[in-house]
Amino acid sequence: MKTLKLKKILIFLSYLIIIFQSVGCSNPNQQDKNKDVRVLAPYNGEELKYRLSKFILNYADMNKAKNSEILLNGKNITEQFKWFGERLLLGGTVNRVMVIDIEKYGKKGVNVLRVTVKKPNSKEFVKEINFTYNPYPESSLFEVRDTKTSNLIPAKLTFEGIDGTPTPNFSNKESFKVFYFNYRSSKGNNIFLLPEGNDNISMSPGKYKVTASAGIFYTCSEKNITFPSDGKIEFFIEKVIDEKKYVPSDFHVHSAISGDCYEIPEDKIRDYACANVRFMVSSDHDKLMDYAPIIKEMGFENRIKSSVGVEFGIGKHNDTTKSTDEEVSNLRSIGHWNAWPLKRDESLDYYGALKHEIDTEPAESYELYREKIWKTFGNNVHGIIQLNHPRGIQFNSTDFIERYHDFFHVNNFDPLKLVPKSYNKDVPNSFLLQTSKSSKTKNIDFDLFELINRSSWKIYKEVRLDWFSLLNQGIFKPATANSDSHSILHDPAGFPLNLVFLEGKDSDVDNFTPDEINAAVLRGRTIGTTGPVIHLSAKNLDSGKEAYIGDTIETVNGGIEINFKIEAAPWINIDEVRLIVNGETLFTYKLEDNNREVMRIEKREKIIISKNSWIIVEAGPKIDDQQPRISKEYKTIAPNFVPMAFTNPIFVTVKN
Repeated sequence: MKTLKLKKILIFLSYLIIIFQSVGCSNPNQQDKNKDVRVLAPYNGEELKYRLSKFILNYADMNKAKNSEILLNGKNITEQFKWFGERLLLGGTVNRVMVIDIEKYGKKGVNVLRVTVKKPNSKEFVKEINFTYNPYPESSLFEVRDTKTSNLIPAKLTFEGIDGTPTPNFSNKESFKVFYFNYRSSKGNNIFLLPEGNDNISMSPGKYKVTASAGIFYTCSEKNITFPSDGKIEFFIEKVIDEKKYVPSDFHVHSAISGDCYEIPEDKIRDYACANVRFMVSSDHDKLMDYAPIIKEMGFENRIKSSVGVEFGIGKHNDTTKSTDEEVSNLRSIGHWNAWPLKRDESLDYYGALKHEIDTEPAESYELYREKIWKTFGNNVHGIIQLNHPRGIQFNSTDFIERYHDFFHVNNFDPLKLVPKSYNKDVPNSFLLQTSKSSKTKNIDFDLFELINRSSWKIYKEVRLDWFSLLNQGIFKPATANSDSHSILHDPAGFPLNLVFLEGKDSDVDNFTPDEINAAVLRGRTIGTTGPVIHLSAKNLDSGKEAYIGDTIETVNGGIEINFKIEAAPWINIDEVRLIVNGETLFTYKLEDNNREVMRIEKREKIIISKNSWIIVEAGPKIDDQQPRISKEYKTIAPNFVPMAFTNPIFVTVKN
């Protein structure tokens, strides 16, 4: 035991040494090139931003870190910079990050940045950094327009250097260092966002392949260019799928106030606007982010709505095989859940996020939100608890699965066995019946089940069996598909995506409220997708009554007509469609390899249902494919993802 404590102390001291070295506390005038400041390619043609990351020891109170003075070339710019996030590191260290517009406040050539932090009852912390600003001399105007109307379209451009030209880096991530592990770091970001449909872009002269895209409802356009160009560089794409009946939504979105994400809120909003997502839920780790005022400030309130949420973890993971570092392994929880809607309060710790006990049951946290938060919101608010990545996290379609934050996996959920009627620790799947201290709430009493997380083809095939098992036991947890977006490059907005069906309304932002979205999702009115769009309905052949996803049909004779159609933009390939009843594939439809039509398949099937049942449709690769076929355009727009989709069920009740 003493050896273990000594090991922890030595690990902790080593982190402090690394951090002290990084901030250079011993010599405030030393030049520390490229440690805390990264010289980045221009974010856009008019505004070149540099990032300074500053580490302040032993400041658990975030507000104290603001007591700083910033001088750029001798000019006080303290009021001009903008704090956009903070992250807690090991040893109680606070990393606050600021964005400085060097083009506006700096100068070409060598710049001197001096930061002074006034600590109460302590000496001032002073750091001086020299860096060079050399903007690219050339720029060209890029535009993305609608093929039919020629109107500008919010879009993304993906660049790839060709004929010896390096791929450009528009990254806004390389300025950060996290010392105890390098989480999902990127060597660069070749994506440029055009939320207004056009912008001047500066980069190195050369030849590039550029792909313009605007989410799954649009075509894409690819062309090779020589940069700089004598004139503007235009791309034409068009919407080929009318999504009016669905609201494209993402319920799992991270920003810079999460400890493992480097995207400022403005960039995150731009990313979602360029993917034509209409609704987003913040889900930062144990802190609350409210995108709504930033959306309004940016003038995007007619494009996207948001809700405040949080991602919280419970318990310590017992699997330390993925790391020899005990401290890092202990950061792994037994599961992650999202809770929304919430209200951000900057006067409170963590902006109002609830604190969760480490050694407690998840049911305790469910109850906290329902009793302490949502009851105060009124009867018309639909509070939601979503179980995230039940079997772990897969960072790309072919990579291994990280088995942590994996509530079903770490508790050995067996989809071939029933959830028992009462708790018995020796009976499989009993962990779902463990209760809160009041015994009013069970671990199984979450609301939503995240079926697709990131680019999770391998893990999707595991988690779908868990979901099927619950459905077959009469336990309906509506399934969702979320990006868990930490990075524009690795977790781009719109992959995956929830298409939420609102009866009698369309997806225009003015036509829905966040609570209407929440109510529809709790009802199961959701399709999860990374590309294909599934339309599913069923008709009672006795009465002619029609039902949609989330509905229940009552029948006497069991006669049901199932109607579905699958649409996809031409760059999204689909190999197979499956009609599934009670977890068994009733019909499989093979699609041609070269089919690039928007309407891929449309079917009507009459079947007889003999018992209470549930019906879904899936589209994507063949379910047993280890290496799914993916088009080159899809690989460019959504690298590491697999085009696939599922519906929530239509239920059938047989009266006899």
